[in-house]
Amino acid sequence: MQILTKTELQNPGQICSSHKVFLHTDAAQAVGKIPLDVNEMKIDLMSISGHKIYGPKGVGAIYVRRRPRVRVEPIQSGGGQERGLRSGTVPTPLVVGLGAACELAQQEMEYDHKRTSLLADRLVTKIMAEIPDVVMNGDPTLRYPADYIPEVKLNTIFEMPVTVGPYGQSQPSCFDRVKMGFMMGFAVGMAAGALFGTFSCLRIGMRGRELMGGVSKTMMQSGGTFGTFMAIGMGIRC
Repeated sequence: MQILTKTELQNPGQICSSHKVFLHTDAAQAVGKIPLDVNEMKIDLMSISGHKIYGPKGVGAIYVRRRPRVRVEPIQSGGGQERGLRSGTVPTPLVVGLGAACELAQQEMEYDHKRTSLLADRLVTKIMAEIPDVVMNGDPTLRYPADYIPEVKLNTIFEMPVTVGPYGQSQPSCFDRVKMGFMMGFAVGMAAGALFGTFSCLRIGMRGRELMGGVSKTMMQSGGTFGTFMAIGMGIRC
């Protein structure tokens, strides 16, 4: 689950280092958006994903500390590529695209932070001015500015007025629109979860009941996510 806030890694890194435990962090949402220093944060392993920084899909990278050396079991054996961690022909276009995306992200990091801060402030100010009882999830400062997600209290949605059409006919209430948005998003998310969940589970060797359980979990997660965002969008449009 993503909570959309930044976690200070210096203290966990020191704790892990003092107990001779390796620290791995999933930095897919952080690389290219906030400064990262693996030595200062005492990060031993760090994963990144290409499409999170506008690079090609289907490529990622993992940082593995050399001193002190971190030994990682290979994903698959064979030709010995990637220092023996993952054998197989390296996808050159994807690797070059990831490198270019990282370079551009580093160059544009300061400008991107200022721009997203301005847009996020405008969004939050507008929502809070138009809709009562809105609260912000997470810490107001320890976050990347583009990751704001507002939360509207349920009673506020119930109390929203029913709109009237140009000829006096009653239109669906805001709550009805929110329900409709959630159901539409839930259906789309379930379908997407079934497709991609089945592919992912088959790819890692799941079969039988294990496959059904994995696909079902993915469908519910995708349905809930899509439905929530559609409901929020319909509520804001009211």
